[in-house]
Amino acid sequence: MEQILKAGWYLLELIGEILDLSQIESGKLAISSEPTSLTEVLRECRAMIVPQGRKRQIQVTFPDTGIPYFVDADRTRLKQVLINLLSNAIKYNQPLGTVVVDCAMSTGATTPRRVRVSISDTGAGLSSEMLLQLFNHSIVWDKSGQRKKAQASVSR
Repeated sequence: MEQILKAGWYLLELIGEILDLSQIESGKLAISSEPTSLTEVLRECRAMIVPQGRKRQIQVTFPDTGIPYFVDADRTRLKQVLINLLSNAIKYNQPLGTVVVDCAMSTGATTPRRVRVSISDTGAGLSSEMLLQLFNHSIVWDKSGQRKKAQASVSR
């Protein structure tokens, strides 16, 4: 029941994000940076993503660390980005594949401490052509790496 409630709240957050789309396109999206428990955000992502992986027989592994990572971030945006990356890692993976999430603290003594979150998977990856077109929103790719359709851009 708790998981259903959490998923419901997350869906409400996503609806809010969709409504903010016009702000994103106009470059006026406000980001609220505050101390955020990355460990807690990853725990919530795990609860949502692992069942998706099981449905597709994909092993999803999150770091099992006792280290409480805290970052200055917009919690909602951080979770949205992680869920998007993890969903894509499952969606574009191979049968019986894996997705691995890892966290590492930077070790530089002269730079601010940072946490790097990496997500790796056993999917096919992106071709050179796809990488060149990665941020071109008028091109859509299907799971096999073929162009699916062109979308019209909307300007206001």
